[in-house]
Amino acid sequence: MKKLLAAGLLAAALSACGSAAHPAPGVSGTSHLPVAPTSAASSSPAASQSVVAGDFNGYKTVGKFFVSVLTLKFSCTAAVIASSIIVTAAHCFTGTLSGVKYSTAGWMFAPMWHDNQFPYGRWSVRAVYLAQGWIKTFDPRLDYAVVVLNPRAGRDISAYTGQDSWNSSFSLAPGQTAPVQIVGIPLGSLKARISVTRAEAVRVGRGFTVLRASTPGFGDGTSGGPWFDPFSAKTGTGTIIGLTGGYQTGGATDSPSYADFLSRPFADLVAAAANGITGCSSTEACRYWP
Repeated sequence: MKKLLAAGLLAAALSACGSAAHPAPGVSGTSHLPVAPTSAASSSPAASQSVVAGDFNGYKTVGKFFVSVLTLKFSCTAAVIASSIIVTAAHCFTGTLSGVKYSTAGWMFAPMWHDNQFPYGRWSVRAVYLAQGWIKTFDPRLDYAVVVLNPRAGRDISAYTGQDSWNSSFSLAPGQTAPVQIVGIPLGSLKARISVTRAEAVRVGRGFTVLRASTPGFGDGTSGGPWFDPFSAKTGTGTIIGLTGGYQTGGATDSPSYADFLSRPFADLVAAAANGITGCSSTEACRYWP
C-alpha cells in the first residue's frame, strides 16, 4: 500500500492493537504546465502513451489532506467539488493493512498547500461520508470519501478556491484510453506533482474495471488525488473522473497508479453529504463521522 505510507501505518495499527481497541476516527479543530492530449477516448494501449510529469505549486481546488494514526502523521490528497465538500480516498479514513484494521484522526485540509505554506488556510472537518460497502468489507470498488468542511469567517471553501466538477457516468471499456491530468501531493515533497498522460481502462478482477496510468513519483500521500478529463488551464479547474485509490489502494509502487471510476455509489455519497443525512441512506451511503 504505497499511497498512505504503509510501513508507518502498520506500525501504528499494531501498536494500537497491543494497547487498546482500534483508534476511533476524529477531527482537528503556477507555473506553466504541459497540456494533456485532447483526442477522444481510444483503444490504444496505455503503455504506449507518452507521459509528462513534474512538480509545481498546485491548483487552488486541490490540496493536502492531513491525517494521523496515534502520534504518526500522514497525508492524502483531496479536491473541492462543491461549496463545502471535498473528495478523497476512503482508505485515508479507515482500512486494513496486512490484516490489521486502522482508523485515522486529526483531519485537516489545506488547499494548494506547497512549501509548507497554507495560501488558502486550514479547514476542519464537519462530517465524513463513506459507502457502506467500504465500511463493512473495504470493497476496493468503493474507495472514495466525501467530506463536508466547516466554514471559515462565515464562508465556505469554494468561495476561496472555486470548485471542480465530477462525472459519475464516464466509463471506458477495457483497453480504451482517455487523456488525463492526475494530481497528487507526495508526503515527502514540498510541491504538488502532476502527470499528463492517457489513462487506460484495465480489468483487474471479475466485473472490476479500473483506470490505470503512468505516474512517476506518485508515492505516499497521493491517495485521493483527482484524475481530470477535461481540465481548463484558463480556470484552473476540471472534471474529475476518478480518484487515486481502489485497486491496490492506488498502486503498489509509485507508477502506475489506479483509480476507481466515479460510479453511482459516488453520486449517492455526494447527495447524502449535500443533504446532511445521518446514518445510512437506502442507497448505502453512510455518514461515517460523527
